[in-house]
Amino acid sequence: MTIRQEAYSLIDALPDESVANLVSIMLLLPKRDTIIIEDKINIKEFSKSDKQKAFQRMEELRKISAKYQLGDLDEERANAVEEKFGKLA
Repeated sequence: MTIRQEAYSLIDALPDESVANLVSIMLLLPKRDTIIIEDKINIKEFSKSDKQKAFQRMEELRKISAKYQLGDLDEERANAVEEKFGKLA
């Protein structure tokens, strides 16, 4: 299965609201400097500057995603476990 086919199958499984969120995030991604991912990537093919650009882009995306305020996922998980099973300690 190619990356594109895998992406389509994952998107098909999402509810409409999640697809809308995914589309809005995709629109934030730049059209330039994209790397097409084949089945296997040899990371040594990329120069240091390519790696630095990729890291910088990842940092930019992390800062952008911070505005969605996902909250403390560990705390949410602990609360859900406590709610379902009661206090364990």
